Amino acid sequence: MQVKKALSQPATLDVSLPVYDLREGMFVSNVDCGWRNTPFMIEGLLITSPDQIATLSGLTDYVTVDPTRSVDLALTEYLEKTFGSGHYGLGYDDAVTLAGLTAVGVAEQPVADVSGADRQAELEQLTQLAKGARISKPWWRRLLAQTWRRSSGDAVQTPAKPRPPYIPQHIELVSYAETEFSWPAVPVAVTACKAALSVLSDVAQGIASRSVTDLQILERAAQTMAEHMIAHPNAIMWAAKMLESDNKLYQRSLEAGIHLTILGRHLGFSREWLADLAMIGFLLDVGKVKMRPELLDKHGSLSSAEAQDMQRHVRQGIAMIEQADALPDTVIRAIAEHHERIDGTGYPNGVRDADISLYGKMAAIVDGYVAMVNPRPYAKTFAPHEAIKELFAGAGKHWHGPLVEQFVQAVGAFPVGSLIEMTSGHVAIVIQQNPIRRLEPRILIVTRGDKTLRPVPLQIDMLRHNARQKAVRLQILKGLPDGSHGIDVRNFYFGSR
Repeated sequence: MQVKKALSQPATLDVSLPVYDLREGMFVSNVDCGWRNTPFMIEGLLITSPDQIATLSGLTDYVTVDPTRSVDLALTEYLEKTFGSGHYGLGYDDAVTLAGLTAVGVAEQPVADVSGADRQAELEQLTQLAKGARISKPWWRRLLAQTWRRSSGDAVQTPAKPRPPYIPQHIELVSYAETEFSWPAVPVAVTACKAALSVLSDVAQGIASRSVTDLQILERAAQTMAEHMIAHPNAIMWAAKMLESDNKLYQRSLEAGIHLTILGRHLGFSREWLADLAMIGFLLDVGKVKMRPELLDKHGSLSSAEAQDMQRHVRQGIAMIEQADALPDTVIRAIAEHHERIDGTGYPNGVRDADISLYGKMAAIVDGYVAMVNPRPYAKTFAPHEAIKELFAGAGKHWHGPLVEQFVQAVGAFPVGSLIEMTSGHVAIVIQQNPIRRLEPRILIVTRGDKTLRPVPLQIDMLRHNARQKAVRLQILKGLPDGSHGIDVRNFYFGSR
């Protein structure tokens, strides 16, 4: 396919690219920061000087380029650099243009109320994705009903959330704004996560050795985590995928803290309560630091005696925490309850629904999810989407049903940082949830349809793409486990460029 042919197509999707790839002759049709936050008075800009690029680089990370209003030579040079000569797209067919995706129009179009047909279509897709999960209740249907919203431009109107009956009155609820994913926020989030891991390791080892341990250091790390979760939740979720700790126990503890705080943020907990949730996640499995490594690393099923030894980590962890320093009773109780189950089949006390605290129910859901998505020598590793299906399958029996729904709404059917396969065969990474349509997130396409890596990842907002055109819709086929097709998510961390 010749570049000239691609550029002559009348219906072409605008291309999202990093601002540092801008060059003279490209027509910028949209900017991530919004035109009103730039000195340019009109919505649309033909780049004619390096000064314009320098101005945009100080304001935004990504811009949208309209091929139909750009100078052919500028786009040709970009395509040659990005995709290589003679291969300029995702490869649907010759009608697929510049980014490999077609559109019915060039102008940005608002997302309006969805039609009954569109609503039914996504419901059917959700149902298809949920197959095999042994779901006895219409969780997916209720999730879908709660995520359709009306959007006009950048504004999304959402109804005020009523206070769920299971949240105690003494917990203050606040309303958080939806935040855009920002690449510059990722290195800051990575630094915060690394610091939390380091502190967690020092504190856990100190507790285990019964040396003088100041839990206030870890509390400060939890407060920092809460602040980052309020400001940049997607960046924190992405940052967690960027880290690789030598100690998988601490890595999982960090992930538990992050997932508990994102659930708390979704529910509307204030910073103080979010910090408590982060602390709970950090210390859920602290009792395991004193367990035999051969037990923690054993492949295959545990014997009855070994399972009993493993279960002792809960009481052991509580004893270690209590002798180290003072923590709020709500935090200690949640750590003690994170393996309890709604139907009373959990441990260590076998208590039922009404006797488990809110934090304990939240911790149980997050602990189950984090355990499933991380490699375990004794059990299968689940793709994030598969783990969510397992949570749904156990809702009302093992886990508190309404909180499972809230957790899935918080992290998305395909959480940030997870690998997905598109119906076209391409593999992508989810980089931001879409509160309007959960199955149309913002993604980073990292392979071609044959699973070979793209020279440069392509960032696409599925919602905006699908709102513009109906001919070639982007759809998610399934979630993939980490490492599928040899893809390491950490290799696509380019936010610090």
